[in-house]
Amino acid sequence: MKFIYFLFILVLLLSCGSHENPESFNKKKSDSLNLKAYYFLNVNNFDSAKYFIDQALLLDSTNFGAYNNRAVVNFRVNGESKKIIEDFETALKIKPGYEIALFSLANYYDEIRDYKKALEASNRYEFQANTIDTGHIRIINNIRLRAQKYEKLVGHISTSQAILFYDSIQSITEETVPTQQRFVNQIAEIQKKIAFQKMNSSDFTYLSNLYDSAIIFNKIELTKIKSLNDIDSSTHYKEALENHIVTFQNALKDKFNRYIFCLKTQDIGLIRNCLASFNATLNQITFTKIEMLKAEKYFKSKYGFETVDK
Repeated sequence: MKFIYFLFILVLLLSCGSHENPESFNKKKSDSLNLKAYYFLNVNNFDSAKYFIDQALLLDSTNFGAYNNRAVVNFRVNGESKKIIEDFETALKIKPGYEIALFSLANYYDEIRDYKKALEASNRYEFQANTIDTGHIRIINNIRLRAQKYEKLVGHISTSQAILFYDSIQSITEETVPTQQRFVNQIAEIQKKIAFQKMNSSDFTYLSNLYDSAIIFNKIELTKIKSLNDIDSSTHYKEALENHIVTFQNALKDKFNRYIFCLKTQDIGLIRNCLASFNATLNQITFTKIEMLKAEKYFKSKYGFETVDK
């Protein structure tokens, strides 16, 4: 009889424990889904991680860890910066002092080179984090030091502003220069083929297409560079770059066109006669490029971001 009574009490206790309120159940289930998301995040399966994060937030919109993980996923897949920051901030609004989100936010601002915000986030981590990870604090200190150096003013311009200007130029040239370089490389390739009598008509068709593309991309490059606001004309960086682009542009319209005509004849004697004038043009282009690189080096040195790398 005592045994039956004990079983009855045990069943009653288990029965009471199983009637967990829906809100508590949803929170636990949400945490479980977020753990799955964290696993997939660590193995770079971002689609699965995003799926489980979304499910976790459907069950519990206050799951601060899920907001943090969603921000990390979006960062890893080059998502929208505004949404990434919003998710980190939402996690911190739900749980002020949440160490992981504070650490992640400082790292994110550092990664996108927003050094003013990185400095603010580093200080915020130190003063607001509920717990401090010794490994994290070393990284945070490095972020702070880097941000302080990049926010240093040279005249009225900060290093971070100079970097933004420099990166804008690099973005333009990375888009436009390769096509122009392929055109120059094709001319050199055709010269070799003519010397060894290995020419065919498709080589000139390809060269003509590259010539047209080089003109288009050169024009795009010059237009975009001119549209940039020169933050420091005293370095002559933008001026030297424009001069190099214009020199190449003029050569495309005149000297390159003439030399292509000479190449199409495949007459070695005529090509040799044209080559002297063409080489003089190449030397002029090379000279303006060297001057541009000197100005670029001076610009980077002046604002100190050659020696303040990660």
